[in-house]
Amino acid sequence: MSRALAFAPVVAGAAVAAFLFPAIASSAHAQRVQFVETQMRIGKGPPAFHGKVEADKAVCVPHRKVEMFRQEPGPDALLGTDRSDKRGKWEVRVHHPSSGVYYAKALKVNISQHVLCEERQSRRVVVD
Repeated sequence: MSRALAFAPVVAGAAVAAFLFPAIASSAHAQRVQFVETQMRIGKGPPAFHGKVEADKAVCVPHRKVEMFRQEPGPDALLGTDRSDKRGKWEVRVHHPSSGVYYAKALKVNISQHVLCEERQSRRVVVD
């Protein structure tokens, strides 16, 4: 067997690995993903419901999608969505909310391939 043929499986294997795992192939150029912690606030008073998205990096605050839920047996009920403004404020209007437990969630978002704003859920609010 020629030396070129003996190394062909190794070269082919390396090419497959580079295709399937590009981070390994470019480890010299790989950069770490920065996970940015998010805080999710929910207000007590009217309008029902409102709050604020806060984060360790300002870029993770504006335009964050926020989902409002009512806790249910089984899957929780999605009541509405909003996007935070430039200061992180959001509002989902629920007229005459029924008794129950409510919470909001700021969804995760990739700002770039190196910055990930983490998903965060607010505290739970009880409406009587």
